[in-house]
Amino acid sequence: MKRVNHLKEALCALCRLLSASGSHWEPETLRKSKFNRPEAASKFWNLLYCLLRHIFPGRPDSSAPAHEKMNPGDRVRYVKGVLQIQGYGRLAFYGLPDDGHEGSREILLAFSWLLQKVKILEILLEKKRVKVGDHITICSVGS
Repeated sequence: MKRVNHLKEALCALCRLLSASGSHWEPETLRKSKFNRPEAASKFWNLLYCLLRHIFPGRPDSSAPAHEKMNPGDRVRYVKGVLQIQGYGRLAFYGLPDDGHEGSREILLAFSWLLQKVKILEILLEKKRVKVGDHITICSVGS
């Protein structure tokens, strides 16, 4: 039972870190994706899109619409484009429809690959850390 608690704590910590990319990550989405639940697919596509936009802000396809105007299909194509540029080679992933309603297990596999090969956690932590020489404001309330 203790092992389950450690896994849950680790997933919660991962989700908190990934939420720094601008999208709310939940351990439940990861669990549902593991079982290829259709309700997790669109949410996971969006979560992965937000994460990749934060880490790789450029557009892989110069004809893609601006970030604010992207519909779900554009977001799926963006994610696929970034992963292709990064070297992800699983054909089943690229065969998923662009409507964003299928393939949560394939998306989870791609996400796992990003964690291992592209080191997205390290990149995200590097972007969020305070560097020597940076100025930060500290607010304290006196008594």
